Amino acid sequence: MSNSRLSGIYSFGPAIMDEMTIFHAWAPSAENVYLFLEGEKVPMSRQNEEFWEVSVEGDRTNSLYGFILDGEGPFPDPAGRFMPSGIEGLSQVIDTGRFRSDDRNWKGRDLREMVIYECHVGTISTGGNYEGLRKIAEHLTDTGINTVEIMPLAQFFGTRNWGYDGVYIYSPAACYGTPEDLRNTVSYFHEKGISVILDVVYNHSGFIGNYLDRFGPFHSPWHRTPWGNCFNLDGQYSDSVRKYVLENVRYWIEDYCFDGLRLDAVHGIMDTSPRHILADIGSLVEDLSRKLGRNIVAIAETDQNDLKVTECQKKCGYGITGQWNDDFHHSVHTLLTGENRSYYMDYGKPEDLSRTLRNGFDYDGRWSGHLKKTRGTPFGSADRSRLVVCSQNHDQIGNRAFGERLITLAGQRAAEQAAALTLLSPFTPMIFQGEETGETNPFLFFVDTSDRKTAKSILEGRRKEFQSFGWQQDIPDPNDPESFLRSKINWAESKTRGRREFSSLYKNLIILRKKYVSGKTSDYEVSDDVRPIILSYRSGLKIAANFLDVSVPFREDVREILHDLPSAGEISCLAHSPEGKIMKKGVLVYL
Repeated sequence: MSNSRLSGIYSFGPAIMDEMTIFHAWAPSAENVYLFLEGEKVPMSRQNEEFWEVSVEGDRTNSLYGFILDGEGPFPDPAGRFMPSGIEGLSQVIDTGRFRSDDRNWKGRDLREMVIYECHVGTISTGGNYEGLRKIAEHLTDTGINTVEIMPLAQFFGTRNWGYDGVYIYSPAACYGTPEDLRNTVSYFHEKGISVILDVVYNHSGFIGNYLDRFGPFHSPWHRTPWGNCFNLDGQYSDSVRKYVLENVRYWIEDYCFDGLRLDAVHGIMDTSPRHILADIGSLVEDLSRKLGRNIVAIAETDQNDLKVTECQKKCGYGITGQWNDDFHHSVHTLLTGENRSYYMDYGKPEDLSRTLRNGFDYDGRWSGHLKKTRGTPFGSADRSRLVVCSQNHDQIGNRAFGERLITLAGQRAAEQAAALTLLSPFTPMIFQGEETGETNPFLFFVDTSDRKTAKSILEGRRKEFQSFGWQQDIPDPNDPESFLRSKINWAESKTRGRREFSSLYKNLIILRKKYVSGKTSDYEVSDDVRPIILSYRSGLKIAANFLDVSVPFREDVREILHDLPSAGEISCLAHSPEGKIMKKGVLVYL
């Protein structure tokens, strides 16, 4: 038996060892459990108070199986490695432990060096699969993007979905390809020098095709989220559910060689245990990084502006590598679009962006008019690269009624200015697919269900959600295949001259970031005056931003305007008058 096989044994899911396959089922309250393997019922024995086990002769790779609990079933394995027929089908035995031998020379990448590209496998290409995803590698390396963040892959209902309705967190969605296809895709990106992060959802699980609670209390009896039932992290039998989640972290990193995980909406992970599971994830990621000899990151999506998420555990934090910073997006978005409804009401002044750049958070213990309470904690002197920022992402585009991108809402010049602020900020930048080519196709919310009642409920829920923004018009039906097709990237259009010039702006901004900003995110100052806001790095790079509707005096000594940035919008905001230099509304990058 190889060491890789020994180290690959998990409490959940099947294990292939020598000439046998071992199946485990967590079913603490069941009276009897049968393995349903290739149409045959095989009785299982209690391993302990919570787990059942049976060993079957032979390597059963690719065999279909499920579990029969007290006469009901068969149900798919909650930790099955693949569901080739989708969420209503059986699980398939896949030996993911054999994936581990690849990429041994890959060392990963520090968060401070990352330029992240968020993408959705189904819409990034015409084929909408892993092969299509691999085809963008050359474009990414040419642009200077060094990290891909893939939206969730856990098996969901239908074939069209953002991925946040996933149920079986160990099973990559069959509509995109096989587990081998996914593993080969990660390896391919590594060969091209690109890190790969996977978006995972531990705050809830989807409601369609969800049989988890037939096995045991996978979900909390008292905690709820707006999106579905929370995992049971602090109730009876929660020790095993916590292990189910933590082994999933290890599974994606060790077996598939992902360079890290993006943890969806961690403010929705309800855990009243003495030690929060985020702290366990933080420790596990650190241990895996040390064990595997490569950089591994965990990035938390949160809207709470809490330093505790990324603070080291010696200072009572969770030790997560990085966290999203919504203040940056909301500040930039409102200044460029003028939108001021719902949570955008807390933003819209240059001071908001200035405070965010200076302090890390804008709301760092300040009163929020939207929430009607104090929000956030001071970020202090913590490394600014812990904060991941963007001017666009799947939520901020797709959770609009019509999925409009920033370039559609505010125009190309505004999109260029947002790109400069994001890529040259002291934070870790993230780009959303197509943003870098000036994509104008929307990114809509889409699902795929044959249940008319469910489809109607989703549509009505979307309409209700948009009321606070004042978007009352008829919205695209998420269940209409056209909503999915309209969200695909138009790569043919991106090759036109105007779009190529737009892409070159991103390329040059990333070159500037790597030369003047990366690794220097603490070596900067932000002007007290917002007429204009001036961000100055000790390396010599400066960014000035005037968001006022009037021109303002500009006293900075511009030693070199970076003419290699091909956007007139970046340099036309500086003008000369008899009295001296003035800055029009816009963003200026200079040395």
